[in-house]
Amino acid sequence: MSLAHGSRTRPALNQPLWIWVAGYAIAALSTLIILLIPLYGLKGAPNQLLKACRCCVTRRGGRALFALAAAILVADIIEARFDSSLSAWHGIDLTPAISKLEGSWVADFQAATPAWALPILAWVYVPGFSVLLAIAPVAWACKQKTRAISELGLAVAFNYILALPFYAFVPVREVAWSGLSEAVPEMELLLPGITEFLRGGSALDNCFPSLHTSCTLTVAFIVARHGPKYLTRVCALGAFLTVISTLSLGVHWVSDVLVAVPFAVLCSFIGCKLAARCGRFEG
Repeated sequence: MSLAHGSRTRPALNQPLWIWVAGYAIAALSTLIILLIPLYGLKGAPNQLLKACRCCVTRRGGRALFALAAAILVADIIEARFDSSLSAWHGIDLTPAISKLEGSWVADFQAATPAWALPILAWVYVPGFSVLLAIAPVAWACKQKTRAISELGLAVAFNYILALPFYAFVPVREVAWSGLSEAVPEMELLLPGITEFLRGGSALDNCFPSLHTSCTLTVAFIVARHGPKYLTRVCALGAFLTVISTLSLGVHWVSDVLVAVPFAVLCSFIGCKLAARCGRFEG
């Protein structure tokens, strides 16, 4: 498959949506279980995942966390659905300014990335992102770590809440699809059709700040507060690889990633403070 530089037309979805959803779910669940094995053993890891699911359904706090995640997902889908109309209405596009500032930074970063690393980074960026958001609550479920779960849930929620106005009113196009960079859409080359699949919950100009970067850093910050050490290391490594993947795959500009770092610190602070003042997802 070849994509000409400067093209702003992305490929259409090349498989039924249910195939993409099923593949994504299988990839994420298998990765999550594998990462839980060092904590719970080969048989215990799937059992812990089932326990976490039961807690999410049977406990008031679990239902609140699930409702919060569902509300964020719906808000994302709505924003993505009306993004093009909203952008046409206000006429703002910061992409040319960022392109002028950065030049070939992302393309140069891609050139320095070995080809063998790209499939790994794509796995980290797509199913790995969901795994990093879920692994701590799954590991903490049924262990009375309600404060930790509430801190994490609120902090991640504020990443989305505070990012939505930027996405709606300060749009920045993905670097590889901007038509203003030599960067290549490596994920699309690795797995044709995935760009359109991912656009269901995030428009192509929802880049500033990078939510992949800010959310995974937020997870790393909160998990570092509560442990265990193995989970802290997994989340720290996952956040680092996510940052690398956003650039190597041609998804984000360097500016998107840099701004996401203080953004993650702010959201982590808000999550911890709100969890302390407003109570926990208990019950």
